[in-house]
Amino acid sequence: MFVTFATESVYVFLLIFTRMGAAMMFMPGVGEVYVSMRARLGIALAVAFMLMPLLRDTLPAVPMTVPGLALLLLGEATVGVFIGMLGRTLQATLHVAGMVIAFQNSLASALLFDPNQGSQGSVVGNFMTLLGLTMLFTSNLHHLMLTGVVDSYTLFTPGHMVPLDDFSEFFSQVMMQGFQVAFKIASPMMVVGLVVYLISGILARLMPTMQVFFVIIPAQLLLSFFIISLTLSAGMYLYLRFFEETFSTFLQW
Repeated sequence: MFVTFATESVYVFLLIFTRMGAAMMFMPGVGEVYVSMRARLGIALAVAFMLMPLLRDTLPAVPMTVPGLALLLLGEATVGVFIGMLGRTLQATLHVAGMVIAFQNSLASALLFDPNQGSQGSVVGNFMTLLGLTMLFTSNLHHLMLTGVVDSYTLFTPGHMVPLDDFSEFFSQVMMQGFQVAFKIASPMMVVGLVVYLISGILARLMPTMQVFFVIIPAQLLLSFFIISLTLSAGMYLYLRFFEETFSTFLQW
């Protein structure tokens, strides 16, 4: 009896840890490149251990063969990667918005290492992604991500076929909506940038000997920072609403 109970407990823990650990590899905040692998692993182990009593009844029986167990773990890892990459894609919305703003205010060439994306990014994009990550935790939306992983067991039941076609369709829709939100956040700066470039073109035609960009760039930077300070709160609110609505699709209210 004890051996059966111990085997079942290890099986339940392994199944939960596979989905939760795969999600936390990419989840915003926990899955960042500057978070150590040991810390990520420790958080995933602790969360999986706490979820064992809650999710034990939703898991299938222990497979009788090794290939059956391997297929079950592969399906759980696929679901976890999908949820984690979904959060990472939502976070990339601010990265895109920051790059669009940087192109409009002549800061696109000022590139820095973006710790959230693991690549080079603009100064504005780095600022917005770090601000968005901070606001996710201060507004407790990281609880929504964890709750989404837990409630995903009712949508994607372990032991059933993983709906890869639904995953790809939903992921493509989220990417499309993410680009729309990114351009909405950057739209005030796009309008201002268009007006500034039109004025620059007119000045260049009226005074060909004038160093237009030498004169206009300081004013453009000052104006862009002023516009960003006016519209940043509305843009971040739009991003948080988009993040909340997307992850709410996994919740069972």
